[in-house]
Amino acid sequence: MAHLSSSIGVAPPSRFIAFFDECGDHSLTKIDPDFPLFVLAMVVVQREAYQDEILPKMNAFKLRYWNHEGINLHSRDIRLAQGPFSILLNAQVRTQFMSEISELMETLPFTLTCDGDSEVSACGSPRCGSHQPIRSRAGVHLG
Repeated sequence: MAHLSSSIGVAPPSRFIAFFDECGDHSLTKIDPDFPLFVLAMVVVQREAYQDEILPKMNAFKLRYWNHEGINLHSRDIRLAQGPFSILLNAQVRTQFMSEISELMETLPFTLTCDGDSEVSACGSPRCGSHQPIRSRAGVHLG
């Protein structure tokens, strides 16, 4: 089936989709001594894999724990078991949840690239700034 954009004279969508997110202290003037790092991450996925594999599996995962799939998986909320993640205060639920989400991250087809600045970078090396993929379908690749 032709994509709608081709029927209205717009270039077809890219084969890939990229998602960007940041974590940490983005202030350049007042660094938080309790969290002195800033990381920018990019996840790249093939559009077809996102539609046919990632979305269905992530939505099914979310629906096992909540009544809708609109939950945003924020690591801070997960770690602190706050907001909708207060369900993780139950040790049995937390163990199952973490096992399932870890399995998804290991098996879903995506590439994660990140770069940051801190005393120790996300890959564990002092200021590596490698810009190399640290995770792809084949497994974890550390800079």
